[in-house]
Amino acid sequence: MRRVLFLILLIVIKLGAIEERTGEASMEFLNIREGTKEISLGIEKEIEAGKYPEIGFTYKKWIAGMKYQGIKYSLPINRFLIGCGITYFDMGEIKGRDEKGERTGNYRPYDIEIELNTGYRKGELTVLNRIKYIKEKIKDEEAEALAMDIYLKYWIFQLGIENIGGKVRFIKEKYSLPLKIFSGLRLRIKERVKLVMDITREYDGRIIKGAGIEWKIRDIFYLRTGYRDGMDYSKKISFGIGIKGERIGVDYAYIPEETFGNIHQFSINFIMGKGKKEERRKELLFELGRTEGIEIEKVINKEMERIVVKIGEPVIKVSTESAKISWKEEVMRKIIELVKKMKDYRITVIGYYTREEKRISEERVKYFRMYLSMKTGIKEENIRYKVREFGNKKKFLISIEFIR
Repeated sequence: MRRVLFLILLIVIKLGAIEERTGEASMEFLNIREGTKEISLGIEKEIEAGKYPEIGFTYKKWIAGMKYQGIKYSLPINRFLIGCGITYFDMGEIKGRDEKGERTGNYRPYDIEIELNTGYRKGELTVLNRIKYIKEKIKDEEAEALAMDIYLKYWIFQLGIENIGGKVRFIKEKYSLPLKIFSGLRLRIKERVKLVMDITREYDGRIIKGAGIEWKIRDIFYLRTGYRDGMDYSKKISFGIGIKGERIGVDYAYIPEETFGNIHQFSINFIMGKGKKEERRKELLFELGRTEGIEIEKVINKEMERIVVKIGEPVIKVSTESAKISWKEEVMRKIIELVKKMKDYRITVIGYYTREEKRISEERVKYFRMYLSMKTGIKEENIRYKVREFGNKKKFLISIEFIR
């Protein structure tokens, strides 16, 4: 992990040094932020690898009558992700004139981007890569380019490098792509409140700072607001709302802009292949919660990002000399079924101990981990374990923690 972070940092330094020697850039539309949620929060980008197949549509009414439209599809395969998308940026109709100022007819400049995405997610680490073909056309002149974006997310930290590529020839001049580097933090202050912060360095050396806050209401409705310093807009405050259901999500963002007109962006995402798997998980959790000897300590949110299942006293009392534990058959059957259904989560087995029996507790946890591995087919090294001091009053011996 340290090697990966070092290489990313080295790339950032090298690219920053190169960009300082370039004065102008082409294909400025690449600087437009894509995500509706990100715009409402005042940040550059949320680095996420979806857990389910998803298709999304975005429409933006930008400044001075310009329009931005896109469609994207992503498909997770175990820990990996592949996806594709196409974006079209319409600069609006322009009245053409010759060198003498005479009318020559109207034309409509545009930019188009076709992308291929790949990604990898494991625990707190997410790595994404995007390769894109870009074409810009203004009247009879065209320019084409290939570029790449790299994104890294680890725990609460984010880092992104966009528009890595060579020179672009437009008419008779060569221009650089608008290289952009950003980093940020994502902090969950409370269960329903999220604070986000970003700092971005654009190709011309301009530094943009952004921060926002998101409130979640009843696990389905989101209120967002953000502030972005360093933009060209006269107003830097942004607002937005989001609605997220089981199979569909809708987001809206708004930036008040007096000079060129207000900015509105709308997106809709359809989540596929989620229903049956999530329904069975929820059914199992409900059944577990009603089973004597099991307690569901917490399900952090409706999407079940983090779950802790505690298993209580065994049928056979455990002596201090023995690490083996035996629970009711019904309890173990449901636990094993749940673990099988949670293979795409990070699984940690936790053992509780009083001050006198830490060593025995660790042996119990290792035995239980081996038992789960044997019954579920999950490799033993893929099930983490740890022990925790519980105090003098002990109600539970083992818990299993599931984290996306």
